[in-house]
Amino acid sequence: MLSQLSFRPATPSDASDLAVLFDAASRRLVSRVWSLEAKPGQSWFEVGRDLIRNNSASGSHFTNWHVAVQAHQVVGGLCAFRIADREAGKAMIGFDVIDYTLRCREFSAEPVWTLTLRSKAGAVAGTVAISATGGKVLRTIWQRTGPDGKPLTDDSALPAEFRPPPPPVLPDPFPV
Repeated sequence: MLSQLSFRPATPSDASDLAVLFDAASRRLVSRVWSLEAKPGQSWFEVGRDLIRNNSASGSHFTNWHVAVQAHQVVGGLCAFRIADREAGKAMIGFDVIDYTLRCREFSAEPVWTLTLRSKAGAVAGTVAISATGGKVLRTIWQRTGPDGKPLTDDSALPAEFRPPPPPVLPDPFPV
């Protein structure tokens, strides 16, 4: 009988497992980038593990991960989802499904995760581009309805004067 799968926030001791999972999910693109950052005598694995364990400014820091555990072993991890969920929350965008695509950034070899956030019906709610090497959010594009009922696109790559105003902050329905 298989033991039950459970999820928990990652801890610093999960950094080795997360480095391997991150590399596998990127189809070895991340290990290539990490190997370029390695000092003499240091492996790509050590660079990735240290980044995940110690660099709190990185999107791939362990605090951005949840791990799947089965029989006391880490068998999977979620990082990009937590980043996308946090960005969607800031933009006040809801979603039900995420599609993940891994590609290289234009004119470079940097791997980038493109996450397309969708409703249950399949409508695109937004897109989040995340660096696969460091977890930095590179770009967000949100689809929302404007005050006149027409579709409105908010692209973080545009200068501020071309972006729509942020959505209004709704009052707390349960004030203290």
